[in-house]
Amino acid sequence: MLGIRDLKILNPNGSMFFVARHYTAYFDESYTDGLLMCVGGWLAHDIDWGKIERRWDYRIAYENTRSAKRGEPPFDRYHAADLDNFKAQFAREKGWDEDRRKIFTKKLIGILGANTDKLRNPIGLATGISLPDMRDAFPSSHKEKIFKQHWAAYRNCMILDLLMLAETMRKAFPGEQVAVLFDRGPYASAALSAFESFKQGKTPNKHDVVTIAPMGWEDCTALQPADLIAYEGRKLIKSGVKEEAQFRRSLQRIVSGNMVRVRTIPKDALMQIAESRKLAPPPPPEYEA
Repeated sequence: MLGIRDLKILNPNGSMFFVARHYTAYFDESYTDGLLMCVGGWLAHDIDWGKIERRWDYRIAYENTRSAKRGEPPFDRYHAADLDNFKAQFAREKGWDEDRRKIFTKKLIGILGANTDKLRNPIGLATGISLPDMRDAFPSSHKEKIFKQHWAAYRNCMILDLLMLAETMRKAFPGEQVAVLFDRGPYASAALSAFESFKQGKTPNKHDVVTIAPMGWEDCTALQPADLIAYEGRKLIKSGVKEEAQFRRSLQRIVSGNMVRVRTIPKDALMQIAESRKLAPPPPPEYEA
């Protein structure tokens, strides 16, 4: 699996060849049809991402070696929803049970917090939204297809994630730049639209977030931790946790005390978005289809 470390050889100075920066943020989404959307990810220095990817890949290889010895099928990646619900590659008949799931998840979370210097551990960012709340704020969406509702929810979540990312860079890593990579899929155009809106906004250091691009999990190990935080964020929203401080504390407990910045978009904020929607750039053709 291709990781960020594998691209370092293209630049003897150690930075990615396509942009001069030292930080990368990886994002993924987790959603329940018509009900919930959460877009979350992690920010870290590229050197630290290299360490995380190596340890993550090693743990997956370890689990597959264990499975092979027991005559069980291997799996190709960590997928939070499948593991949590014993589906697909993590089905019970394929060798997975409560104990193995807990240990595996604990080991992966431990990788994210393995640095003794806590400032070198990745910073979590997540935004969640209730789709029923969004439909109340945008009444016309009652008649829209589920995909269009998800597209709009993803876009709103990603905009807030980018704002939090820029603020985090300004406070924690002043003068540095960050690139954003997100899991490719049906909402790629929503991510790109969110980036355009972010860039057209008035965020003081918006130029510190220099680019955004899709990648596939097959080519990027670091997207798997993003899947973890997006899924855990969605579970918290489903459980009824909406108040910001409670949401943050709950997620921090899950990810072993890593610094986490999380938000839910409440209904009143959605109402404000609805009022200013006409100022936003028009959605791409995919959204209008």
